Amino acid sequence: MAYPHVDRRIASVGKGKNKAYLEKLNERCNFFDAIEALPHPRWVMQYQRKKKEKQIVSCLMLFERQKDKR
Repeated sequence: MAYPHVDRRIASVGKGKNKAYLEKLNERCNFFDAIEALPHPRWVMQYQRKKKEKQIVSCLMLFERQKDKR
């Protein structure tokens, strides 16, 4: 059943287990059209602190791309 007013895209916080779980769930239930992975904030602060500005820009660009697709 199609619902034209429902956005079926999702952003996953975390590129590892969180994304894998959502992908597996989606294979079984087909909830989402697309799953985009964002880096987990704790991971960025712990391991990518020197590159955090780049990570923030990357996330903002993803949000803008998704907004443009509406």
